[in-house]
Amino acid sequence: MAYISRKQFLKFGVAALAVAASGKIWFQKKILAIQMQASNANIGHLLRNKKTSSELLAKHTITDSTETRVAIIGGGISGLSAARILKKNNIPFVLLELNNQPGGNAISGKNEVSAYPWGAHYLPIPNLYQPELINFLTETGVITETNELGLPVYNDYYLCSAPEERLFIHHYWQEGIIPETALKEQDHRDIKTFFELISHYKNAIGSDQKEAFCIPIENSSQDLEFLKLDKQTMADFLLQHELKSTYLLWYLNYCCKDDFGTPLNKTSAWAGIHYFASRKGIAANATAGDVLTWPEGNNFLVQGLTKPIKQNILENALVVDVNQKPNEIEILYLNHAKNTYHKIICKQAIIATPQYINKKIIRNYPLTHLNFDYFPWLVANITTLPLAQNKGTEMSWDNVLYTSESLGYVNACHQHLDSKIPKYVLTYYLPLCKLSAKEERKLAFEKTQEEWAEIVLKDLEKAHPDLRQQIEKIDLKVWGHAMISPQTGVIWNTEKKQFLNNSEPIYYAHSDLSGISIFEEAFYQGTKAAQQICKQQVL
Repeated sequence: MAYISRKQFLKFGVAALAVAASGKIWFQKKILAIQMQASNANIGHLLRNKKTSSELLAKHTITDSTETRVAIIGGGISGLSAARILKKNNIPFVLLELNNQPGGNAISGKNEVSAYPWGAHYLPIPNLYQPELINFLTETGVITETNELGLPVYNDYYLCSAPEERLFIHHYWQEGIIPETALKEQDHRDIKTFFELISHYKNAIGSDQKEAFCIPIENSSQDLEFLKLDKQTMADFLLQHELKSTYLLWYLNYCCKDDFGTPLNKTSAWAGIHYFASRKGIAANATAGDVLTWPEGNNFLVQGLTKPIKQNILENALVVDVNQKPNEIEILYLNHAKNTYHKIICKQAIIATPQYINKKIIRNYPLTHLNFDYFPWLVANITTLPLAQNKGTEMSWDNVLYTSESLGYVNACHQHLDSKIPKYVLTYYLPLCKLSAKEERKLAFEKTQEEWAEIVLKDLEKAHPDLRQQIEKIDLKVWGHAMISPQTGVIWNTEKKQFLNNSEPIYYAHSDLSGISIFEEAFYQGTKAAQQICKQQVL
């Protein structure tokens, strides 16, 4: 019995520095080149060990002091989206970015074969009630026109082409990633029941006339019937509904790790259901189950956000202190490339950095005790000659291995116009979430690049026995804090909500405040913060 994929279900309604270390491994007279992208952890740890602002000022000379109307701290999607709005409204600002390129977890790399992502790599077709996102996608040519019904027409070159996804299970590549092979009657029943539940939540409207699960998240219904799901894990929710199929549990565990970097037993049930029930995009030539993707991943969108504001970006800027005074905000930052300290004085600030950073740089920050957790990830970009085709579906954009701890890999060359390319770049993702986030970070940074390369190769050669003979190079990156973990109580925390509504003249915009790290949330948070400042200017 075949089941619809998540894509089909949705469709039919049911920060790295430029330094690198390299090494080599011998494979039967063949040398494998390994390159580990250096983490910004050493720079970030200056915050963990930083002295007070007064001690810094006593020890270091401030090179210069400048004034501006608004300072944006953080050059990820939230910060860049805020900058876009300020630029359109002619409000003076500067954006301070820790790395030597903006983008947050949507940065990318490139070699002689292809561009490739180092993190976020796709955007689902957006819901129509995100007007600024629709406007931005039009500005960048992702949306080419609007049809007579008012529906956007997406650029065909950016819609993920077929075949989109496959699963390696029982030595066979099946189309789609919901397991279909060797299922028993109970497995069929559990999978059917789960998608019936999702269909209910996808169409549910609360007594406040809001959708139960929405993007942006803050527009979701506040009915307790739905909010209480944030108080239990996705694993407990499935147990409550007696859904025990090994195949279903593996698939949903994969989904939680894919979007949140956390397994079922660490993911809020509200977040887990939101993964399926919130996508309601529609277009003239696409549906909610379709995705937009590029060889460089979401860095394509980063470039679209960055181009108009390049002159406003201060790179290599590690903010070490944010001091709100009665009539101004003082920001102290270190240019870590030059080892010089600088001060910015502004009237308003948009803080587009994650909360583990905010509690180190913002004086009297009140949310330090809340459970914001971030698990590490390993990402590997593998340059290889064509691999032998196993039984089943041909290489797809998304290629997943059943029972693997990893998410498998995406083919960064999938959208290339030339289908007969001589080499591939495969982007492999491994969330590190078995232990606590702190323990996983420690272990991740203790491993050598050779050890990481071997972990990746052992995993992938189960599906590709000839990988060691065909591979030419592997580039590796460890993200110490990859994304917010939507554990129980994080999304609908009352204290967090009250704080965010009373923070002027400092506005908080990072996606982790919504509890889910997706492009749409980050874009919305940054846009909203900037729009609030624009309204203040009018008043």
